[in-house]
Amino acid sequence: MNVFFPVLMKPRNPTAFTWYRGKGMNFNCVIAFTAMDLRICATGPAYSGREKINCDGSLMLKNITTEDTGIYTVVVHSQNFTKEVGYGRLTVHSRENAQSPGQ
Repeated sequence: MNVFFPVLMKPRNPTAFTWYRGKGMNFNCVIAFTAMDLRICATGPAYSGREKINCDGSLMLKNITTEDTGIYTVVVHSQNFTKEVGYGRLTVHSRENAQSPGQ
């Protein structure tokens, strides 16, 4: 199963997006960075090979496992050198613990 983290309420004309694993902006937790105007994408120490930043700044996480449970942080960089920060929480349940609808 894959998970999609959209970036809601983006500033007008963002210049870059940085995604982190965990809450905050610790360099060791960088998943990936993309600069729109330079058309570059770089990965960081928290990149597992299953993440992809889309051109709209959203993050796709492929083949999720229970180890992916946690907080994800996005930093949106604007043309006026300001940053906006957003957070999302992912909770992944193991198949053994998942209940069928109606149970």
